[in-house]
Amino acid sequence: YFILNILFLVDFPFVHSDEPWLSGLSRAMMESRSLAVTEPFFDSFERNPHSIKLIFHFIQILFIKIFDYNIFTFRLISLFFSIGTLYVFYNLAGKIFASERLALFSTIILSLDIHYIYSSHLARQEIIILFFIVLATYLLFHSLDRHDYFKDIFIGLLIGLSIGIHPNSFILAIGIGGMYLFLIISKKISLNNLLLLILIVAMLALIFISISFQMDRNFLENYRESGKQFGVEKSFSEKVLKIGNFYKNLYNSKSVTYYIPNIKFQLIIFPMFFILSLLLSIRDGDKGGFMQCLGIGVIFINLGIILIGRYNVTSIIFIFPFCHLLVIYSLINILNNKKSYLMGLLFIILFNSWINIKTYSYSYKEYLSEISKHINRYNKVAPLEPNEYLV
Repeated sequence: YFILNILFLVDFPFVHSDEPWLSGLSRAMMESRSLAVTEPFFDSFERNPHSIKLIFHFIQILFIKIFDYNIFTFRLISLFFSIGTLYVFYNLAGKIFASERLALFSTIILSLDIHYIYSSHLARQEIIILFFIVLATYLLFHSLDRHDYFKDIFIGLLIGLSIGIHPNSFILAIGIGGMYLFLIISKKISLNNLLLLILIVAMLALIFISISFQMDRNFLENYRESGKQFGVEKSFSEKVLKIGNFYKNLYNSKSVTYYIPNIKFQLIIFPMFFILSLLLSIRDGDKGGFMQCLGIGVIFINLGIILIGRYNVTSIIFIFPFCHLLVIYSLINILNNKKSYLMGLLFIILFNSWINIKTYSYSYKEYLSEISKHINRYNKVAPLEPNEYLV
């Protein structure tokens, strides 16, 4: 899987401006030997330093030193975390289904999903946050009957450290927090477990906030102003009303700047089997407890997306592992000819990914080569950000 993805890692999808933006800031940190720098290539609006995403930039700087400054280097980070996510997901599915075959099949389905491939290639932070979501869920489900405080501390550390990856760590916190609440209501764990989790996350959040204040005395005010342009300060009712349009745009592959693969099939079956799986899990009692917990996780992840209010289309990947598990759980519990339907699901997922990737007939290398025919590399120009890796 790793080798196959390497073959088209740079070419799919086309380079988005976020990728050179993030790597450009990492390079600026490395060259200036300071973490309190802002993007030197962007001065249209005032930029203020902060520690959110700091760990992600550390990772990028490490890869720049090991490899080189190019798009392959930064997308390789995402692919590594993608492989890690699949490994943990395999163990999570094995815990849920108590079957190595179903665990492997579930992992293959997720790995071939076009949106998972897309997230595995894009040099952004979503796949790293997804790795933390899947890992935290696996730790929560593993030996649930012997849940202890050490596990709460470890999950809290994962959530807290993810603040240094991306602000979407909030979605991770809300999703895991929702599952904790469900397990408390189900009397699987106690309220003290959740309180300890919150304490650990809060402590790490305070550390990141403290570092941010060292970089910018007006951190909270400036960060708040920055968020206003993305709608994060709108009322909850205004944010809720936008969730429908968010999914409508995803269904129609419509976005302002991001490439959105065709995920119509997933967005049709996910809600259908979400409801069905919850009904089946209620019927199955304790046996279906994991599925109910995953369902709550999907609900709370969506709640996290609503509360942030930015509705970044790349964040939809966070529900995909859970939703695929709910779909497979439903199929193996309601159908007699299970193998045929499971293979049918695999074929549709694979065919949809192949069609999406096939549309990319030109490589990034060809794209840059065509530009270089018309522009001397030493000329001063105001290029599009995706051209960053040309020079």
